[in-house]
Amino acid sequence: MALSTRASAMTDIAPRPAPRRWLRQLLRRPLAATGFAIIGLFLLIVALAPFLAPYSPTRENLRTRYLPPGEGVSWRGPDGQFGLWVSPVTRHPTQGITLDAGRQYPVRLLVRGESWTWLFGLLRSDLRLFGVDGPVRFHLLGTDELGRDVLSRLIHGAWISLFIGGIAVIIGIVVGVPVGALSGYYGGKFDLVVQRLIDIVLAFPGILLAIVLVATLGTGLTNVMIAVGIASIPIYARLVRGSVLSLRDREFVDAARALGRRDLGTLFRHVLPNALAP
Repeated sequence: MALSTRASAMTDIAPRPAPRRWLRQLLRRPLAATGFAIIGLFLLIVALAPFLAPYSPTRENLRTRYLPPGEGVSWRGPDGQFGLWVSPVTRHPTQGITLDAGRQYPVRLLVRGESWTWLFGLLRSDLRLFGVDGPVRFHLLGTDELGRDVLSRLIHGAWISLFIGGIAVIIGIVVGVPVGALSGYYGGKFDLVVQRLIDIVLAFPGILLAIVLVATLGTGLTNVMIAVGIASIPIYARLVRGSVLSLRDREFVDAARALGRRDLGTLFRHVLPNALAP
């Protein structure tokens, strides 16, 4: 009875961090806080893409195709005033790029432009963060082969990159964390086999492994996400294994075993939450 009570007390005081405390500890680290800030900025850009982009990403204009970044942009106005000004630029088949330097239009904040919708059509507006107050277009990063604004396409396409990266990370965590936890907790021949397989995967460069997987699975956005996710599995598995190895012989783990708790319950209820803590 005394042994059971003591084991129960030891199990209750297992240092499982609360979510808020875990988040505070994580944000106190400069690199982690910087990473969260960058991800938050990217998510904000994705959410406000129709407002932040100066033009529609699909609008074409063959007369302004292949313009270099900042073509026709100057820092001085017609009367010498300081600011961002844009002159009309066109591309002719024989004459190349022509600039009408005699006409200049100011770049302003919060201008009316092409209409856009947000949240599946719940919000409709034509207000843009910045644009040209005049009948010309402002291409800060130039245009592509169809005359589409590169900056607008970059802003609108950010969600695709974030989506691919997020799904790839989820695949790596969902598969890599359990594999690493089981490998570190049980040890022995199982750990030896798993680690040798991880070493084989890590011997190949990640980008090369992803290319081979895409060539095997076929092209497509889904296969790209799967390939990148599989390439990241060994990294998460190796990190979690090291943390579990340092925790599997702690007192609260021995107490859980003494109470008759199964290995998987002890691993995922007591060991893994502490292994994932910062």
